[in-house]
Amino acid sequence: MEVILSFCIHCLNSSRILSNLLYLRINLGWGNRMSFRLKKFKLDDKNLQLPLVKLTNGNDSEDNYFTVVIGNNGTGKSRFLRGIVDSYRKRNVGHENFSLQDKINNPQKLIAITTSLSDKFPSDSSFSRQANPNIIREQYCYLGPRGRVGGSSNRALMDKAISFLMSGFEEKSNFYQYNEIFNYLKYEPVLKLAYKVRVPVELKDSIESIDGENLKSFIAMRSENRSGIRQGTYSRFLSSPEYYWDELADAYRYAFEQQNFNRGGEFNFVINFSEENISRSDHVISHREISRYRVFDDLRKLDLIKSMQVKLYKKHGGEFNYTDASSGEASILSTLIGLVPNLKNDSLILIDEPEISLHPSWQYRYIELIDKLLQSVKGCHIIVATHSHFLISDLPNGRSNIVHFKSSKGNRIDVDYYDENTNGMSAEDVLLNIFDMPSTRNYYLSAIVTELLQLLADGQKHSDRYHDLCLKVKKVLPNLKPVDPLYDVISKLTKLRLRND
Repeated sequence: MEVILSFCIHCLNSSRILSNLLYLRINLGWGNRMSFRLKKFKLDDKNLQLPLVKLTNGNDSEDNYFTVVIGNNGTGKSRFLRGIVDSYRKRNVGHENFSLQDKINNPQKLIAITTSLSDKFPSDSSFSRQANPNIIREQYCYLGPRGRVGGSSNRALMDKAISFLMSGFEEKSNFYQYNEIFNYLKYEPVLKLAYKVRVPVELKDSIESIDGENLKSFIAMRSENRSGIRQGTYSRFLSSPEYYWDELADAYRYAFEQQNFNRGGEFNFVINFSEENISRSDHVISHREISRYRVFDDLRKLDLIKSMQVKLYKKHGGEFNYTDASSGEASILSTLIGLVPNLKNDSLILIDEPEISLHPSWQYRYIELIDKLLQSVKGCHIIVATHSHFLISDLPNGRSNIVHFKSSKGNRIDVDYYDENTNGMSAEDVLLNIFDMPSTRNYYLSAIVTELLQLLADGQKHSDRYHDLCLKVKKVLPNLKPVDPLYDVISKLTKLRLRND
C-alpha cells in the first residue's frame, strides 16, 4: 500500500518568506515496513526562483536512494538543501506544530553533512547550553565544521564525531562500517585518543587521594569565578548525584597515575575496530571502556583534562596526529565517523559538496563508500549537491537520479533531469552528457558532430535523429570557446536546423 502526502509550509527566515511545497511518499510494504522518499520540493524566495523540483524517478523500494543535484555556482544548490532542513525543522501548518516525531510524514532522522567553511546548514541542538548529553538521540544532526563557541574547523567536527561514536556505541555491531572508512583511506582501523591531565594549584597536594566530595567542593569554588558557558557547565555538573562525583574522582586519579607511568607524559584511550588488528592494540573496545571515556570527557568539560589528541596509523606505517592529516583525509574521517552512529532506517541525508579537498580517485569512490555505510539501514533518501563529475560516475543503477539546476533569465533557475544509468561512465561522457561541458578532446562530442555531418550528407536533415542531436550539441555550444575547432561546425549545423524548421 502507498500513501502520498502533500502540504504547504510557510516560514519566516532571515526577513524573507520561504514558501515550500513538499510531496512525500511513504511505502508500506510487508510487515508495514516504511521507506522514506522526498518526492518533490519547492523553494521560492525573491532571490531565487526555482520550480517544483522532482527528486526521485519513482523508485519506492526499501533500497536506499540517491539524488544528485548539480549546477554552476549561484544556482542555489546549497540554499536548496538548507531550505529542506528548515522546512522539516521549523514548519507550521495552520496553528498545529509538527516535529520530527510525526513519523508518518517525516524521516526518522535528518542528517546534514558538509565540510565547507561557509556552509549554510543550521546547527543542531548540541550547540545549545542545554544540549542533550546523549546527542545521538536527537532527530536532527549537523555534521559540519562549525564549533560550539564559533569558528569553523575539521578538528571541531572530529571532536563531535567521536562524541557521536561513543554515545552510539554498540559493541561490534557496526565495526564493519568503521572498517570501510579506514580502508577507503588506507588506514589501520584504530583510533588512539591521547590526554594530558591538568593539575590546578589547589589540587597539587591532594590529587593522588582526592575523593568525590573534595572534587565537588573544588568545582563549586571554581564555578563562582566563572561566567557564560563555563559557569553553566559547572552548574549542571554540581547537580549530579554524589556517586557520579566519586566516579569523576576515581577517573581523575587513574588518569594522573597513567600519565605519570607513561613516558610521553600522557595517557591513552585506544579504540580498535578489528579483532584481527593486534599490531596497534591487542583488544577491542568494551562497554566498560566506553563508560570510562565518557567520564574522561566530563573531566575535560570541567577543565581537569586537556582536549584529546587524535592519533591514527597508515597501513604498515607509523603513528601520526589527526591534525597532520590532509584536508581530504580529515574531512572523510570527521564526517563519516559521525555519520555511522546516527544512521536509522528511513533517514533523509543531505550532503553538500563532499568533493571539497578530495582527490579525484576518492571522489570517484565516494558514493560507493556512502552506499556501503548504509547497508545496515533501509529506506533512506540521500541528496547530494556537487560540482564533481566523478561522483556522477559512481551512482548506483536503478536507485538514483540527477537534477541539473541551470541559470536562466533574472533570478530564475531552470531544472533538467537525467534518469539514465551513469555508473561506470567515463569522465568525458559525464562532462558532456550531464554537465553540458565539452572539450576539444571530447570523443563523445566529436562523435555526435560526425554523425550529424553524415546525416546531412545522406539527406536526412529533416529526420528526428538529426533534430535530437542538434538540440544536444546546441546545449553545449555556450560552453565552447569560439577558438574551439568544433564551435564553428556546431554553430552552422544548429543554424541550418533552425532554417529547416
